[in-house]
Amino acid sequence: MDKSGAFNIVGVTCPLEVEREVDYINSLLYHGLSKIHIRKQGWSAEKIRQLISGIDGNYRDRLALHQNHELAEDLEVKHLHFKEADRKGVCKALIEGLKESGFTLSTSAHFECLLPDLDSFDYVFFGPVFDSISKSGYQSTLPDNFRLNSSLKNVYAIGGVSDTNIETVMDMGFSGAALLGALWTEPAAALDNYLNIMKQCQQHVPLF
Repeated sequence: MDKSGAFNIVGVTCPLEVEREVDYINSLLYHGLSKIHIRKQGWSAEKIRQLISGIDGNYRDRLALHQNHELAEDLEVKHLHFKEADRKGVCKALIEGLKESGFTLSTSAHFECLLPDLDSFDYVFFGPVFDSISKSGYQSTLPDNFRLNSSLKNVYAIGGVSDTNIETVMDMGFSGAALLGALWTEPAAALDNYLNIMKQCQQHVPLF
């Protein structure tokens, strides 16, 4: 849950180039998506700059950079995401300095045992919670009755999250969820899928 106690939904860009991607991103943000993570592995800094430059400037505070963090100041993006591999080379002093400078920080983890040591980040992606929609062979190893340790806060489910299981995600004790395949498997349906998921979140009362 966020500070208001609401379950939070964020988006992650498709790793591949998507036709009319900027239009879809602007539409999702216009209709309330709280954050879109710009994750484009293998893209050049200039190509990422061009993508972000096409997104409505009013939404810069709702973008997160997964790579090419050096673009953040120039593009007025104040959210940096650290991949699990990149995080290992980041010292706590740097994290604290970035937060003091007004940055929101997030990271990713694949093992629950790592989560207690990541509380200096604003939130953490944890997964895959379900078999991935967008990555063939990227399967969950969590048991069917998995429930997140209640002491862990600001952990977002990622991996296979869709309208068919979002209520299960909430019952697992996550604070939010990240959508990827649910948005980009059929980009033209991204907005409808997001709105449907949000409707289910608003109507569902978690079991615990």
